[in-house]
Amino acid sequence: MGSLTLTQAPAALIDASDQVLREQLSLAPDDTGKDQAVSAYCLAAAAHVEGYLRRRLLTQEVRLTLDGFCRGAVDLQVDPVQSVDEVRYVDGAGTQQVLDASRYRLVTNCTPAELHPAYGYSWPVPRLDRGVVEIDMTVGFGATAAAVPAEIVQAVRMLVVDWVDYPEGAAMDGKPALPFTVKTLLAKWRLWL
Repeated sequence: MGSLTLTQAPAALIDASDQVLREQLSLAPDDTGKDQAVSAYCLAAAAHVEGYLRRRLLTQEVRLTLDGFCRGAVDLQVDPVQSVDEVRYVDGAGTQQVLDASRYRLVTNCTPAELHPAYGYSWPVPRLDRGVVEIDMTVGFGATAAAVPAEIVQAVRMLVVDWVDYPEGAAMDGKPALPFTVKTLLAKWRLWL
């Protein structure tokens, strides 16, 4: 198992200017007094939904750090993957090497996506140490909210409305609870690792 690090954050999925959200919150176009708070809720709700789904919504860049290459396929531990941008490893001499892109292939017809050695190749042998393999990827459904499945965007809106209406929130085991309707909208998109 590796660790994923965000290296370039995505844009906001939605914010206080989202017309559907404003209607759900009963905010008139000229009622801008809560816009800053609503936009903050939007960022938090999108991040919360990403964590719940174990998927990235908007285009962003992440780094997967591993202690070595796996036999055969490397589970990229994130979904959806748009591209693998660079693979680096520390060789036996302690020098970081960039693996030529022709030596691996991205397989996206499985969830989560996998990285395989290209036909006729095997993974290089990295130094026996922690964090010696880094895989930089571009992930997410797309660059705008229009690329994200409609159920997910609506679930984020509904979560924002819930948080605005009930700021004290409900919690289970110290974590914010998701309303049943939000869970229902997200159910088919949740990634079980």
